[in-house]
Amino acid sequence: MKHFTCYTFAPWDMPFWTALMAAYPRHARWIHEADGLLRVIDYRHGLHYRTAFKKPRALKLLLDGAALLVWNGSTPEYDAALAHARARKMTPIFMENGFGIAGKVQIDRAGVNAASSFARLPIEAIRTFPALTMPLTFTQPPAPDDAGEEPALPDRFVFLPLQIEDDTQIEQHAPLRWRRMERVIQAVKTGLPKGYKLVMKEHPGAPTDPELRACFPTVTWLRFMPIAKILPAAALVVTVNSNVGVQAIAAGLPVVTLGDAIYSRPELVTCAPEAGSLRGALQAALDALPDADLRARWLVALFCGCLCNADPASILARVEALEVGA
Repeated sequence: MKHFTCYTFAPWDMPFWTALMAAYPRHARWIHEADGLLRVIDYRHGLHYRTAFKKPRALKLLLDGAALLVWNGSTPEYDAALAHARARKMTPIFMENGFGIAGKVQIDRAGVNAASSFARLPIEAIRTFPALTMPLTFTQPPAPDDAGEEPALPDRFVFLPLQIEDDTQIEQHAPLRWRRMERVIQAVKTGLPKGYKLVMKEHPGAPTDPELRACFPTVTWLRFMPIAKILPAAALVVTVNSNVGVQAIAAGLPVVTLGDAIYSRPELVTCAPEAGSLRGALQAALDALPDADLRARWLVALFCGCLCNADPASILARVEALEVGA
């Protein structure tokens, strides 16, 4: 590959991007959009500047190379850049955090999460991967010093990790009925099998919502307790399409999904996109044993076909492989 262009709305000082660009100065042109301007670092020519060009003209001038790397890339802000790239026969390559797995990023030609090509890989192809035990470490934001004590976990409970409603995971990959967390909580609470309590954990990227908590005073609310401490005690995980689903699969737990996720396959989890099917889905997931062999193969396939080490050499190697295979 001669060179590539990165285009992102992600934070300017994201260590991952800056490390990639600095490691390959003859490959990289980096474009970041903020405040109506396009900020450009062109390591090939030692340039670092802002341009006040209107986006269509600026993109026409700036986008070149064999591939266009975008961070997430699923929101309308990226449409113009992706259209220009495809018109110039550049390979769009989409990147995103690696489902909370430490040191990993997603890299795919079709998109990220449920939009990735890996999400459409036939189950027969997944069965061809070896059933290995993957040593996974999941990241967890540290609790602040003044976090305080959290309530104890019930003896038998269903775990529901909350998500951010305006995140692309919800806006683009969840049925309309499940795009409000209040509706999700109410439906899961109503559908709980007899003898089970509901435990919820607020998303670390969202502030505590006192009004939402007040609507459901009888459930257990958590803020800082690590997922790794919650899952071993849980009987079942219910999620719209959170990264916690990957962690629950790795932990061997039954999972019920309400939206589209990279793991929303009936062979791996119980899918319940319809509100009327949720009560039965919760009980069915508790009664059935997950296919541990297939889940192990799926995790290996995920590592081989979707994830990449988050270091510059590994990223560039994957980018070059995807560009060649376009």
